[in-house]
Amino acid sequence: MRSLLTFLLASPLAGQTTNCAKDWMDKVAWVGGLVLVVVGISGVLLAIRTLKSIKAQVDASVRAERAWLIIKPDAFVLQPGNRLDWLIINTGRTTATISKTQVRCKKYTGMDMFLAEPPDYGGPINLYDVPSAPDIPIKVWSHLEGDTGNRLTAEDVVDISDRGADLVAYCFVEYLDCFGRPHESRFCYYYAVPFGEFRMNLRAPAEYHKCT
Repeated sequence: MRSLLTFLLASPLAGQTTNCAKDWMDKVAWVGGLVLVVVGISGVLLAIRTLKSIKAQVDASVRAERAWLIIKPDAFVLQPGNRLDWLIINTGRTTATISKTQVRCKKYTGMDMFLAEPPDYGGPINLYDVPSAPDIPIKVWSHLEGDTGNRLTAEDVVDISDRGADLVAYCFVEYLDCFGRPHESRFCYYYAVPFGEFRMNLRAPAEYHKCT
């Protein structure tokens, strides 16, 4: 019996059986490793997709909740004088922190030719990080610049109302939203004589209108 067993183990058939078993186990191990790689890659892709989805949701929330500041002239009557009041209004949903604004109102003849690029806003008004809550306006003011200095004369008023001159008001405001992100708003207006109010100046160069 021992001789028969020794013969069988030593025979070529036994070697073939052992090799087949080894090949089968190698294939199983290779397939198992491949499955683990595929599962790992799938997990990484799923994690990346999840992170992108979370980031998109966070960005959407930031956009929805952030502050949006506009700045525009307050109620105004065209008459001789030296001052134009402005309103900074937070139309967003959270508080902003205003760092700086600049406002200017000037008489122009041939406005399309004389609005400089980049805009010359004059001296800055430093607000030193004043908070701006939603829907609560903050007032600043500028001079009314006529032909003879920082005021409109009776002659300037006649030029604007009857002779085709323009009264142009342009401005910008820099601020941080509640997430600490910096933003800037720029606007340009003209005094529409038939309507007795300032309206958006669509003839102004693109640099006069900007919201970030």
